[in-house]
Amino acid sequence: MHELKLAREIFDLVDAALQEHAMKSLKIVHCKIGELQPLIEEQLQSCYQILIENTRLAGSCLHIERVPAQARCRKCGREFDLDELHLFCPHCQSTQLVILSGDELLISDLETDTCQ
Repeated sequence: MHELKLAREIFDLVDAALQEHAMKSLKIVHCKIGELQPLIEEQLQSCYQILIENTRLAGSCLHIERVPAQARCRKCGREFDLDELHLFCPHCQSTQLVILSGDELLISDLETDTCQ
């Protein structure tokens, strides 16, 4: 299960950050995850909640922002929204693309405020 591995990586990174900055608790973990990342958000949320039980991250929320997939065509130079089912330039049909966004997997912020 990809989501369990990802939730474990998030947990490990956040726990290390809490220790490094001498923070005792956390309320919200903000993540930016590209639309090209193959995951089911509900499963990631569930895995995260299971992992944080009885830890200093207990009670924290995982807030996921999906980042749209965008690409630039190497042939014609145009930028466009990328559809994972159609990996070609809609203008010249070239498959020579540079991914600009959509494959991210980032922890963008940690909050100590209350969850909503």
